[in-house]
Amino acid sequence: MTNGVEIPFLVAEAAPLPVGATSDDAIPVGRWAWTLVLLLATTVYVDTLSYQFVWDDATMILQNPGLRDLRNLPQLLRNDFTSLTGGAMEGNYYRPVMALSLALDFLLWGPQPAPFHLTNILLHLAVTVLVGRLAMAMGAGRGLAVLAALLFSIHPVHVEAVAFVSARSDLLPVLGMLGSILAYRRAALPGGRQALWWLVAMACQALALLSKEAAVTLPAVLLLSDLLAPPSSSPRHRTAWRRAVARSLPFWGVTAVFVAFRLATVVQLAGDRIQGGGLWYRLPGSLEILGRYVWLLLIPTRMQPFYSLPRPTSLLEPWPVLGLLVAVSLLSLLCWCWRRAPLAAFGVGWFLITVIPVLDLIPV
Repeated sequence: MTNGVEIPFLVAEAAPLPVGATSDDAIPVGRWAWTLVLLLATTVYVDTLSYQFVWDDATMILQNPGLRDLRNLPQLLRNDFTSLTGGAMEGNYYRPVMALSLALDFLLWGPQPAPFHLTNILLHLAVTVLVGRLAMAMGAGRGLAVLAALLFSIHPVHVEAVAFVSARSDLLPVLGMLGSILAYRRAALPGGRQALWWLVAMACQALALLSKEAAVTLPAVLLLSDLLAPPSSSPRHRTAWRRAVARSLPFWGVTAVFVAFRLATVVQLAGDRIQGGGLWYRLPGSLEILGRYVWLLLIPTRMQPFYSLPRPTSLLEPWPVLGLLVAVSLLSLLCWCWRRAPLAAFGVGWFLITVIPVLDLIPV
């Protein structure tokens, strides 16, 4: 349903304002608007408090004795869910941050589903706030930031991530990624606390990576943010590629260490699919996935938790053709917006970067 992390829906920049006007003058939005956005997002999902555990929830929570005592914390950090559930769950899912969050819910409330669903709602609200903060950090006015957060908070494509307890494995990494980007950008501003913000950014990256492997895309998003909206007192100044790459290098290093740690297990999980054909064999299916993601973003109807789709074998089938048109259109839009509308370019670039792990071009 999602691409491993929730996709921040960033809107294009507003038209140029009259001389002396500000974005807040053009769109008078007070601080109350943020409260209204959060109330609306809560209203959308409040009914999930009456939902039960479904699918993997029962295995991860009810059949997981390690969650019932915080003295098992080293075990939660060290083992995957296959080990934690005594083999009841297959897949070697290493999600220590998620396991810790489930353990805290279980210890506080017991095996009652409502508090677990409440935690998912609160995580979604936190992500919504960070989406708005990121929009402002990338140059949007308060009005555009509120609109971005509003669209993100109520977009139907996020239903599974919020309503399905086990899908907080999508909420947690995006929370870490957004926190890392905001701290990363704050670390470049004057104020004497750059080292502290760097530590916060690295800690948030670790949180994201230990929540889900799709967070390996974070360094590329950090690089993109510097190229499109560098933290500088001069809005016309653009960070050079060399400087932007140098700033992001520590995060690439952390990602490389994590990939080395997880790669063997991920390859083992892929099994025979590693030999499932070369690039040209996989390309039609990857284009179909891209086309379907964008379709659901723009037309979120007839959504379902599972899609049993035969892999297309030809680039001339309808969905691969649509996916190819989408890819070309998004890349063209990214190039066109690069200098004209950096905020829109960042939104398109974020989507293209974070969707890569689930396109199945590399079958892991």
